[in-house]
Amino acid sequence: AIEPNAAAYNGNLVQRVLAGGGTPLRPNNPIDVYLFALFNENQKPGPASERNYGLFYPNEQKVYDIPLTAEEVEADGGQPVAPAAAQTWCVANEAAPKEKLQEALDYACGEGGADCRPIQPGSTCYDPDSLVAHASYAFNSYYQMKA
Repeated sequence: AIEPNAAAYNGNLVQRVLAGGGTPLRPNNPIDVYLFALFNENQKPGPASERNYGLFYPNEQKVYDIPLTAEEVEADGGQPVAPAAAQTWCVANEAAPKEKLQEALDYACGEGGADCRPIQPGSTCYDPDSLVAHASYAFNSYYQMKA
């Protein structure tokens, strides 16, 4: 199950970068991506997992059958790479009135049952410390719980 997941991750990452645009929270910001390894390192010491992070084998053949150019993405129909279930996200609308965002955030984190611990001060997702960012996290947590 590791190879299909890696193919899906790397293929969708490449498609996302080639499509342009940013994240749901910042759609107009370009995305900078750094790959850990372009090639598998078949002679690297240590566990096998340390030798197999690349997109290519040492002989320059692709590890996964994923599109790596805009032309390949277009020929592939621009469809996400497996797995079959597509992931969707719910984010706050930056244009919404602050009072409404706060009410919805309070509902999601309270009665709605979303896990909002990561957006508490000092937690992993507290930054950026803004109402829109915290609301987006809470709304998505709620949405994923209900989806």
